[in-house]
Amino acid sequence: MLTTLGKRFDTLSVGIGGYYYKQVADDKQHGTTVGDGNKGQAIGIGPQLKYDYKNMSFMLKYQTETNVKNRPDGEKFWLKFVYAF
Repeated sequence: MLTTLGKRFDTLSVGIGGYYYKQVADDKQHGTTVGDGNKGQAIGIGPQLKYDYKNMSFMLKYQTETNVKNRPDGEKFWLKFVYAF
């Protein structure tokens, strides 16, 4: 599940984004369940900015993960550019 809560100020949007990840099926190798199933989970949350200019959008996001089980944890930072034509 992915969600965003934000406020728009003309061409600038400021908000908080996040996600919840929960693996529902067991990990398997050659048809056999691995360990106790190694079901992963994680919660990520952080600030984000979006700037709209004509037919372009620039998005800057940062998220840190918490409550991580059976998967690598860390932080995410990225810049996204969208051009509509």
